[in-house]
Amino acid sequence: MTFGYALTLTGQLISFSLVLFSVEMLNLSKSDMVRSVWSSKNLIGDLQTGLPLPRFLVSWLSSENTLRQLSIAELIVAVASLLFPSGANFIFLFVVHLLVCIRFRGTFNGGSDQMIFVVLVGTAVAFLFKDERVAKFGLIYIAVQMSYAYFRAGSAKITKKTWLKGQALPSFLLSSPYPGIRSMSIWLIAHPKIAAASSLLVIAFELLVWTSSFSGFLATFFFSGAVAFHFVIYRAFGLNRFFWAWLSAWPSLLYLANYRP
Repeated sequence: MTFGYALTLTGQLISFSLVLFSVEMLNLSKSDMVRSVWSSKNLIGDLQTGLPLPRFLVSWLSSENTLRQLSIAELIVAVASLLFPSGANFIFLFVVHLLVCIRFRGTFNGGSDQMIFVVLVGTAVAFLFKDERVAKFGLIYIAVQMSYAYFRAGSAKITKKTWLKGQALPSFLLSSPYPGIRSMSIWLIAHPKIAAASSLLVIAFELLVWTSSFSGFLATFFFSGAVAFHFVIYRAFGLNRFFWAWLSAWPSLLYLANYRP
């Protein structure tokens, strides 16, 4: 994959991911959850304690009206970035997305938000610098961060006996809101050898993703596995933003696999 194609694809995927995020956030801002659990009244105390900002800024950031305004701004710029990508656009999206995450005390969407920030930083760098010798480091940064994220997840699992014995995976799937996935979990519990083999496959995948940088074949192989892996997670738990955020990071690794100085 060439640098130009990888950069264009990365920019389009992360922009599309943020279009989805902002649309869902606009819908969520009208829900009872935001008006009650995530209301300004409930959040402002924690934000005032944890943020080194003037009270009027904290009040502005925590308000439901500000959440809607930020979501609209993010939607407009994300759509613009699909058509006219630029470093300035991706910097703006980084700032707005950060404000939304701060509003939710940084815990709203976990791993997908972390990857969104990684991709936005790398994409902004790649678009800001016209010299490809410098710009390429934006994509390399994304590839390294993504590989490390997978490796860290696999390293955490391989130290836990519940994952090695295949007990953790069925328990994880059992928490799905969908009856079909819970039925699969019960089936895995009844077939411990298959559960253990599936768990080891997940661990091996996460630990070995970094080898994708060695060849285009390995990159394509692991990319196919990643699409399947994240799609299963999406279907099991409804984490569509997680799927698109991580998918947007993969062109950088496909580029790195084919990169020759």
